Amino acid sequence: LSGIPHQGQVGFLTLHEAYKYFEVGTHYKVPEIPVWVIYSESHYSVMFSEDVDAFHATRDGKVDRPFDLYYWDMLANQDEVIKLTVTPNTNNVALPDIDDEKELIPPLDLVVRTKWLGCLVDWNGSEP
Repeated sequence: LSGIPHQGQVGFLTLHEAYKYFEVGTHYKVPEIPVWVIYSESHYSVMFSEDVDAFHATRDGKVDRPFDLYYWDMLANQDEVIKLTVTPNTNNVALPDIDDEKELIPPLDLVVRTKWLGCLVDWNGSEP
């Protein structure tokens, strides 16, 4: 497969990349505006950031300071906004092993880490 020839206005991230089924290209991971369509668990949802400065600073996938992402999943009948805080893993906290079947890793954490490698994801009290 080949990717799109130019940067998209909005991005695309998927759980399939976390499981190494395929890789999403840079033109979708780094869209013109910080909005991503998410494909995870057989349906689509959306994630965005209001922090445009952090978005531009993390274009290479490296997180140098915390920033917030907002997630909306219509299928989940959300009553509240889900705010995720993405933080650099400066203390080298061991991340859960995706291949360990006993680990309960929120799928969205895995999706976020396909764009921001090795980051920590805080759900700020929301249920994953």
